[in-house]
Amino acid sequence: MKHWKYIPLGFLGLLLMSGCSQRWQDELTDPNGTHKFTVRFETAALGTVQKNETTALDEAAIAEVKGYRFQEGVLQEILVGDDLLQDGTFAFYPTTNTGDIYFVTNDSNDVFGEVKAGTTTLDEFLKTESSTASLATSHIVMTGSLSLNGTTTTTPTVSLRRAVARLDIVSPDSGVAVRSVTIRGIATRGYVFQQSSVASPSTTEWSEWQKEYPEPGLENQTETLTYLSEQAGATLSAEVIVSFGGGLHRMVAEFPAEISRNRIYTLRVHGSGTQATVTVGGSDWENGSNTDATLNQTSRVDVESSILPDGVTVNAACDSVFIPYEGANVQLAIQAEPGAEVRIDGTMYRTTTTVNPLSKSMEAAATVTINSQRRIPGYKRGYLYLNTYLDGKYRGRIVVVLEPNPIQITGAIALDTTGTYDFGKYVDGELGRILLPEGKTVSVEFADDEDHWAKVEPENGEFRILGGWHPNDPKADGRAQSCQLVITNTDGSSRETYEIRRKNWGLPVVEFGGNWWCKYNLRGNSTSFEDQISIQEDPVPNGSSLADYLNRCDTAELRQLLGDQYQGGYTNGLKLSVNGSNYYYAGMRSSAQNFGSISATSMTPDGYQIPDQADFSAFGGSTNYNLGGIGTRVFPNAMAQAVKLTISQRAAVMLLGQEYGPMNFYEFATSLDGACVLYGLGHQWDLTQGNVAKLTIIYATSGSGGSSWGIEGYATENNWWKFSAHNNTKTRTIRCIKTPVEYIY
Repeated sequence: MKHWKYIPLGFLGLLLMSGCSQRWQDELTDPNGTHKFTVRFETAALGTVQKNETTALDEAAIAEVKGYRFQEGVLQEILVGDDLLQDGTFAFYPTTNTGDIYFVTNDSNDVFGEVKAGTTTLDEFLKTESSTASLATSHIVMTGSLSLNGTTTTTPTVSLRRAVARLDIVSPDSGVAVRSVTIRGIATRGYVFQQSSVASPSTTEWSEWQKEYPEPGLENQTETLTYLSEQAGATLSAEVIVSFGGGLHRMVAEFPAEISRNRIYTLRVHGSGTQATVTVGGSDWENGSNTDATLNQTSRVDVESSILPDGVTVNAACDSVFIPYEGANVQLAIQAEPGAEVRIDGTMYRTTTTVNPLSKSMEAAATVTINSQRRIPGYKRGYLYLNTYLDGKYRGRIVVVLEPNPIQITGAIALDTTGTYDFGKYVDGELGRILLPEGKTVSVEFADDEDHWAKVEPENGEFRILGGWHPNDPKADGRAQSCQLVITNTDGSSRETYEIRRKNWGLPVVEFGGNWWCKYNLRGNSTSFEDQISIQEDPVPNGSSLADYLNRCDTAELRQLLGDQYQGGYTNGLKLSVNGSNYYYAGMRSSAQNFGSISATSMTPDGYQIPDQADFSAFGGSTNYNLGGIGTRVFPNAMAQAVKLTISQRAAVMLLGQEYGPMNFYEFATSLDGACVLYGLGHQWDLTQGNVAKLTIIYATSGSGGSSWGIEGYATENNWWKFSAHNNTKTRTIRCIKTPVEYIY
């Protein structure tokens, strides 16, 4: 059994320098007759790696190592390094000590998993590519090689190079805080082994990496940002936004034309006087010097010549402008070097900008007009950049900061740039929460012809936005409903309005046993309001007897009112069909999900749910209760309510051109509730056509394991209300209830 040991490469280097050595042990063989030899590994530059404490990876350790032995340009065998020995070496067992071995460490993603001995050529092997992420996981992939000549007598040393470069950021100065870093033009893939020149695979794409630092930002710290594959020919750039001198500064720096493996590139951020700078330096991973490139700031805002409304401020360095979230119309006079050109970088919603070039003197290069409307809650601080160029070269920048709206809206509501959020479906309950700055208040307003379907309620320093429900609402036909969230100061000033919309849908319901029960079984797509019997189409308005109507309506309408059958997890209804004299449900599957395990709302229209065991218990006195036969009686249900039950029967029902048989209707009522009628088609218990229990209705029941409520019906008497086990194959009737809602209007 092998036991991996993790030993830092710096330690291995110390062992090397102490003069330890070991003979090749060609005379030693394992039971298979292979040769044993040992190899000592070290990093390039023989240096001890100082691991950055903020780095997630162990950058100087070997978790595993494999050797790929090639001879005459073809892979001969793959060698797995044996236990790390006491003197800091790995042992390998090749069949012969000739050829060249290429070593790969820490290949936890099995990048070389497809290579084959006797088939893979050296050229193919060295062209192996990988995603950058796979080259720097828990340990960094490193590579090296060794030429075997069959006569070596000492332990060879192999210099390893990391397959990636590292990118750090340093912000050493007090008062200079990094707020965000964006790296653009990053290669997503790289070669595992170093090529003859720096290059990227043809499959490489170019990505962007970004990190934001919460206040107060990164200050007096060093941090590793990310890892980079070798790349050339693409422009890699860094954008750093820093807080310095009372303003925000956006600095941009270009990286060297080539990014090489096993090097550390460092972004250094400094602030001095009124200027902030960022430089890019590169060095060997262990040691080396940096070459910096500095950006200078040569443009500023002429405050005296600018038009700055109340609330708009400029920092002391005159290179950052702050526009409050309420918006403003601003005209900035820009000073720059003679002949400089001002360009706008970036766009922002509800904001327009124009540049008006002026004379070619330092006193006035251009005026910039900014028309900014009120910022929408939920959007971050925005930035516009007024860049100055001289002879096509970047010379400086003024940052325009559009402050975020301090109003915080959380939950499902995410306003768009017009200040509107449309749910696009029916929703109720808590739609979101609003956290207001001190001195603000919120209310809800409606158009004159709109029902008051939403409201706000204070709770623990916030306001809850509640969507309501109106039972049997004649307007609930899918039309749009809207309301205005109105936020003002407590004196009514500084009014802000944001629109919330939803679709108004509903199903005919009756209140019974503490729930609002849908009057009709679901049909068609069980989640679609359009497929169900709507409130507007309800043939039996409240106050009329649904049981009486079911007994006398024509059979074509009866068939529609009976609904469809369903299996767990499948929302499309199974239609009653006939083959000869055999009834069956078309599309029935041999297996399905358990209604007791799936979400109660996954197979119902929005705002409704499948009842659970407790919900159905209102229809009986126990879990195995004899409802009796045709006629009327009163019994105490499981909730200790006196329930009046009337069972009626429609004989010789004709469906699909032949006799289905008798059909029972069960009307339940209490002194406080309306009448709720249970009815439905019998279930099919397997795929055999004709295996339909016509008087036994099984109802989809939520949260109850493998058990469901159902009516075991008989032609004249002893109809049983049961909660019992049923397999998932059997079809169910879905009679849903309204999901509980706080606000009923």
